[in-house]
Amino acid sequence: MATKGYRTPIVNYATLIFSITLITGLIWWYPKKWTKSTREKSFRIKWKAGWKRVNLDLHNVVGFYSSLLVLLLAVTGMYYGIEWFNRALYWSTNWGQPLAERTSVHSDSTKIDQMAHFPKAFDREIQDILTQYKDPHYLTITYPDVAKKDATISVYIRNNMDRQYNNRYYSFDKYTGAFLPNNISLFNKDFYELGAGEQFRRLNYDIHVGSIWGFPTKMLAFILTFIAGSLPVTGFIIWYNRKWGKKKGRHTASKDAIVADDLGDQHTATDPKITKPSIRFRPKSTNT
Repeated sequence: MATKGYRTPIVNYATLIFSITLITGLIWWYPKKWTKSTREKSFRIKWKAGWKRVNLDLHNVVGFYSSLLVLLLAVTGMYYGIEWFNRALYWSTNWGQPLAERTSVHSDSTKIDQMAHFPKAFDREIQDILTQYKDPHYLTITYPDVAKKDATISVYIRNNMDRQYNNRYYSFDKYTGAFLPNNISLFNKDFYELGAGEQFRRLNYDIHVGSIWGFPTKMLAFILTFIAGSLPVTGFIIWYNRKWGKKKGRHTASKDAIVADDLGDQHTATDPKITKPSIRFRPKSTNT
């Protein structure tokens, strides 16, 4: 289990490197001058060409069409594993507002004498939740360990089985049944009460796994991840062909030229020239 601490940074920083190369790849993709030839190379795959050209087109053309969506999947993935990126993403999507530190809430053990009022108070809170969310997929109530005096009661309500952006978590005092709000408004409000930046934050998981619009976007996310995995492969093949393929071709051509020269020398040495005597024509005699 010791390796678990290394896996998350490796995966996330590899994703960061991939995102940087994706952006630089778009810069390289953009031609210096738009012509009919560059438009065809930039937006079309020439399937009838050789495999090297097809590989180049798969990298450039498919990479261009999928770049923004692949980058979106990468960004929403790094949200989970890179703390500074998490805060920078929140800051940039919320007009410079920093992400507050999330503090844990606790039950007030000094109010243990109010436990007689707990059932009515807690039932009232649950009824308020069910009034707001009239048809949830399910609701779970987790009661704390009695040995922990400041532990809270957790309530989780799932409004949609396929999407998580409008699911809610609540904490309640186990002595009084009072609602204990978190200090971050992102987790205290309904999705539709949030601003655009906080809504994007709540949509992060659904965007990343492609569940935001159900099965069609899940299939789209699957195809995008396949394309993202193929880009380093096709890119490596392009690099290898440019760096080593031409050298190998030149080496083979020069080798063939040397062999041809050797064969020519051998032919000259072993096959002597056959010279034919010149034919002389005598003029016709005019004497009768």
